Amino acid sequence: MSARGRGNVPRFLRRSLLVYMRPYWREQLFFCFTALVRVAQQTLMPLGVKVLIDQAIPQQDFPLLRSVLLGLLLLYLAAGLANWLQALIRALFGAELEKDLRIRLFARIQDLPLSFLDRMQPGEMTALFASEIVTLRDSMPGILPNGLQAVLGSAVLLITMLALNWKLSVLLMLLLPFKFRVQRRAMRRSEIADFEDNLADARVSFAVQESVNTQLLVRAYGLGRHMVKQFSRGPVARPGDRRTLANYDRAFLRKGLQNPTFLKLMVTISADLQQMATYVLILCLGSFLCLSERLSIGTFSALLSLVVSLGQAVTSTSAYFQEMISGCTALERFERILDVPATVQDRPGAVDLPEVRGQYRFDQVCFGYGERQHLSHLSFELPERGLVAFVGRSGCGKSSVLKLMLRFYDPTSGQILLDGRPLPDIRRDSLRGKLGVVLQELVLAHGSIRDNIALVKPDASDAEVEEAARQAHIHEIIRDLPHGYHTPVGEGGRFLSVGQRQRVALARALLARPSVLLLDEITSALDPHSEAAVEASLEELARDRLVVLMTHRLAPLVRADLVLVLQDGHLAQSGQHSELVEQPGPYQQLWRAQSGFVVSQDGRRAEVTAERLAEIPLFAEMSEKARADLAGRFYSEFYEVGQSICREGDPGHTFFLIARGRARVWSRRGEDEMTQVATLADGDFFGEDALLEGSTYSTGVEAEFPTLVLLLEREDFCRLVADTQEVREAVQDTALGRSLTLFGGRGRRPSTLSIWNELL
Repeated sequence: MSARGRGNVPRFLRRSLLVYMRPYWREQLFFCFTALVRVAQQTLMPLGVKVLIDQAIPQQDFPLLRSVLLGLLLLYLAAGLANWLQALIRALFGAELEKDLRIRLFARIQDLPLSFLDRMQPGEMTALFASEIVTLRDSMPGILPNGLQAVLGSAVLLITMLALNWKLSVLLMLLLPFKFRVQRRAMRRSEIADFEDNLADARVSFAVQESVNTQLLVRAYGLGRHMVKQFSRGPVARPGDRRTLANYDRAFLRKGLQNPTFLKLMVTISADLQQMATYVLILCLGSFLCLSERLSIGTFSALLSLVVSLGQAVTSTSAYFQEMISGCTALERFERILDVPATVQDRPGAVDLPEVRGQYRFDQVCFGYGERQHLSHLSFELPERGLVAFVGRSGCGKSSVLKLMLRFYDPTSGQILLDGRPLPDIRRDSLRGKLGVVLQELVLAHGSIRDNIALVKPDASDAEVEEAARQAHIHEIIRDLPHGYHTPVGEGGRFLSVGQRQRVALARALLARPSVLLLDEITSALDPHSEAAVEASLEELARDRLVVLMTHRLAPLVRADLVLVLQDGHLAQSGQHSELVEQPGPYQQLWRAQSGFVVSQDGRRAEVTAERLAEIPLFAEMSEKARADLAGRFYSEFYEVGQSICREGDPGHTFFLIARGRARVWSRRGEDEMTQVATLADGDFFGEDALLEGSTYSTGVEAEFPTLVLLLEREDFCRLVADTQEVREAVQDTALGRSLTLFGGRGRRPSTLSIWNELL
């Protein structure tokens, strides 16, 4: 989004009156009537005073005095009643307008391109609902009454003054263009400053939200002070807020002159200063005219009152335009969301599908986010029913395939067909109504467990909800909770474990009885017992529908009907598990990496076999007996989501081998920034340098899913090496190979071989 607003007040008036307030024309007509009453009060009150001073009081005309006073009283009561009614109806009207604007924006969000939402700062969208729409609610209803009162009131007052004394009135009219020119310049600067100030507020909201969402990471790495320093230097910084007037200088004052609050205040202040100057001028000239008997005292009093009223009208015009400045900025940001073009659109003539068989076909599909290509010339065809799995390491393109099948995005080239029909020829609502999906980003809505399961079918009976929960193997867990299905899930589901959230999401998908079931890492956070139960359920579901599973774990795929192996956005292999495990390639490598672990039923303890250790280069040259001894020295640790496994810069004394789960690898870039550089999954390991050299960890690792890790301490490893000649020779050979690579590198790092010679 642009950093500067257009500052287009005429456009704000046009869009407000002709688009957003058009349904409320009756209220607008009433506002115009009340404005006319208030203009009449401003004009007739001074004229009544003139009649009292020049005629009724000097001539002691009591009937005239009573008539004028009664008229002024009735005029006062009418104006008061008009103001009260206008305030009441404006409040009711504003509430309805606010609701309409929020519904319009909320409905647009549901259809915004995901790529746009990914780029947008979360605080910016929140500010639109919490701040910008409130600004529009306050500014739009007053456009007609305030504008009419300001413009018509100024015109009527000037005409009345001309009728009373044309010389003073002409002088006053000559000053008005200068006044409005100064006002316009102050308004223009204020418009731009107000837009930029609102963007800064959105950045503050985003920074606060990001800080809350990353507190586990911030605390794990002790980044609290750095985050405060970055926050104080970044989002909360404003021009002129670094010093106080006690130690000001020219640079400080220049910054203050650009402060958005100062510029907005100057719109009203400039109007007040000009009004005071005009009043003093008319007071001086009128006094001389009265002394020379060319102007009556009553007319002079009326003129002074009219000048005050005209000044108030001009000031109210300034306030009116100042209010429109904020409204103009708010409408600019509001409509930029409404005007975002949809990147995924149905073709003309798109049809509803009465039923879906589930036969997907990708034909030379290419796809990427921005400049990065995630899928390249991908082609495959899926059966109408059965269990199909896409596997591969993180970043291989599995999630991209899923999002294309759901038509969250369209491919950049190639085409995707469902039951022989291109996806753009199928209405999106019709397509997604036939699909059940569990995404990797587990999101539960605020409410109870039942509310979340029934989200896709609000009229579902309790029996239907419970049956879906049984199929997802979570019914017993829910039943044992204090409030059963009415247990609150908390914000984003935080009251439930990751595994429970996965199964609630699966139950939600199953409740709709979809023709195609798309699952992204559905078993990633389940213990072995629950995983086996869900696998059996998926196998049963796949008998009469297509079940597509995106996963990095291969254990659930033994009975899959078709396995497609993705590597760097390409289809590397396809077939059944029994075929792929015998073929050299990425699937066989993944299978070997993930095999050789014995995991407890609760998923919190594990052991590793000697055969699995042979796949790790550091242990590959050891004998089977030595590896068996080494396997017994590993112990297991279970890490919850967000928990730190190791921290960058900490002393390295442990080797880590992931038995189940997934973890993020973080690296520090600069003093304050942490960047994710890799993802680790089942069978991955790290910390070899910790065993060989005892060096510090060069990166940090934190659990992305519940993660079960096997650990080997350097002390235990060194004891085994020292006690066993065969192990010592094997490790020395490995260390020699590593030292030849490291020696001669930048900084002439000491070779691993020399370190081991000192140790042994």
